[in-house]
Amino acid sequence: FLPDDSEGWRPYKYNFDKELASMEIIRSIPNEQNAAAIYNKLLESYDANVLDPISLGADVFNSIYSGIWLSKEYPEAAKWLKGQQSTIETLLEAAKIEKCRFTIVVDLVGPSKSMDRLSAMRRWAYLLIRAGNNDIGEGRINAGLEKYLCVIQMAKHQYRQPTIIDLLVGMAMEALATRQFNRF
Repeated sequence: FLPDDSEGWRPYKYNFDKELASMEIIRSIPNEQNAAAIYNKLLESYDANVLDPISLGADVFNSIYSGIWLSKEYPEAAKWLKGQQSTIETLLEAAKIEKCRFTIVVDLVGPSKSMDRLSAMRRWAYLLIRAGNNDIGEGRINAGLEKYLCVIQMAKHQYRQPTIIDLLVGMAMEALATRQFNRF
C-alpha cells in the first residue's frame, strides 16, 4: 500500500540511514566481547520446531517446565533434552559475556529480524528452565542453578538493547527464572 521510494514518501530516508550507520559505529563492540555474536551464531541454525517438539505432548512439555523432573519419569523429554546440549552449552557460554549489543534493525514495512531473534531468545529461556529443572531433579543442583542464572543473564542482555520490546522480553525472561528460583 505504500508508494515506491522514488515517489518521495521518505524524504528523510538518506539522513536517517546515515544517522543510524553512525550510531551503529558508536555502539559497536568487538565480537569476542559481545554475547550477541554468540546468539547470532545460534540463530543461523535455529529451528523453532526443535525447541517446541509436538511429539512430547503439551502435558509433558508443561510438566518439565513447571517443576523439577527425573529422566526416568519422562524418558522422551530426557532424550529430547540430550539433543539440545550443544545449544545449552552455547547459551551458557554467552551468559559469561557481560556486553551484548545486537545490530539495530529498522524495517517498518517488512517482517523484523529482531522479532525472530526475540522469539528464539524466549524459546531458549524455556529450554534452559526445562534443563535446569531436570538437573535439580537428578540432584545436579549447581548445574540447574547455573541454567536459571543463565536465563537471568540473557534477560540482562535484552535490557541493554534500545527498544521497548527488548526490555519487555527481558522482563518476561527474568520472571521465568525468578519463578524457578522461588520454586527451588
